[in-house]
Amino acid sequence: MNINVAELLNGNYILLLFVVLALGLCLGKLRLGSIQLGNSIGVLVVSLLLGQQHFSINTDALNLGFMLFIFCVGVEAGPNFFFHFFSRWEKLPNVSTGDGWQCAGDRLRVR
Repeated sequence: MNINVAELLNGNYILLLFVVLALGLCLGKLRLGSIQLGNSIGVLVVSLLLGQQHFSINTDALNLGFMLFIFCVGVEAGPNFFFHFFSRWEKLPNVSTGDGWQCAGDRLRVR
């Protein structure tokens, strides 16, 4: 019994989605010296490579894949975000004030 993997993945969108996630997470964990891509970049690279091989996915599975990709980004960036947010919260008003002045300056600039 021969199994054609390309036909199997093209016919089953959910399987293709989870294969992309699994391969991307494995790629994200690989280290080359001191460089590690990370989960979200690994998933993005694998999805681009499989997209170049003309694997397609329907809209419902695409929405699920996008939600899972955002989940991977959140899992990776979430702990660092909250650590920096709570350790440097006293500087946030200065940053937001500076951003406000920058936006106001852009609006008031005469062209």
